[in-house]
Amino acid sequence: MIASACGVSRTPSTDGVAFRLESGSADSQTTVEVDGSELDPLVNEVTASERFVANIYQQATPDDIRADVATRLLYEEVIDIELAKADIDPDSVDTTEARGLFLQQLVGVFANEPDPEVAAAEVNEEVDGYLELLARFVSKQVALGENILGDQSEPEMLQLPCARHILVTEEAEANDLIAQLDEGADFSELAIEFSIDTGSGAQGGALGCADPNNYVPEFRDAVVAATIGEVVGPVQSQFGFHIIIVDEIDEQPAPASDPALAASPVIEAALRDVVVIFGPALSGFQWDQNQLAVFAVSEAGG
Repeated sequence: MIASACGVSRTPSTDGVAFRLESGSADSQTTVEVDGSELDPLVNEVTASERFVANIYQQATPDDIRADVATRLLYEEVIDIELAKADIDPDSVDTTEARGLFLQQLVGVFANEPDPEVAAAEVNEEVDGYLELLARFVSKQVALGENILGDQSEPEMLQLPCARHILVTEEAEANDLIAQLDEGADFSELAIEFSIDTGSGAQGGALGCADPNNYVPEFRDAVVAATIGEVVGPVQSQFGFHIIIVDEIDEQPAPASDPALAASPVIEAALRDVVVIFGPALSGFQWDQNQLAVFAVSEAGG
């Protein structure tokens, strides 16, 4: 199915070709062919499963289903090329996790059946080839994304200041409260009594431990520069005048990046770089460059 400059080569059937892809640049020329012997059985499998069509494709026409399967085959061929460029064998990718997830989703789809798990297992078997195609793509997308993200065994640590503040409308009032704090007044008690930010004020001014980038710039800069335990202010923002104290810095691992999201721009760029040439197996269909999908000619661009 694939013949490309990146070293991957598969030989398609000579008849019933569905489509061929050619990249736009000569130095990375890529040709992808999907033949009818692969497309047609998957389309037939899906259309033969009445429950799957009724619950997943719903009002889709036979042309819609054929276009969808063709699109998914095309996507897989393109991602295989990208994996090969990264020295990852596409055939080494494990689909077990993705298939398990799809089966769980089917149980949800058939939640109103007398036995959702039995219904899901039956449909899972009826469209096994199609679901395996989906699972291969999802799993390969994750593998490509993990390669892009690299080793994340030691995640980035976020520095989260744990701050309190008192917000007032006048600078003179803020200076007066700072003077009281210098004389030993309790920060929490002043926040409860004087802060116009009643939400945090009721908690003694506590804002919790948060990413300073979530604050307005003036407040953010003051919190980042603050010395732990020392009163900072008054700091003026669009809300008024702040008196700030940072009690500690909490360290938390940054949220892990999503491999699938990391791979998406690469896959999209690759899809936009190819020219899709359709053969007899997809007569009457074309590639929509904007939506990156195969459509029946009458629907393309819609």
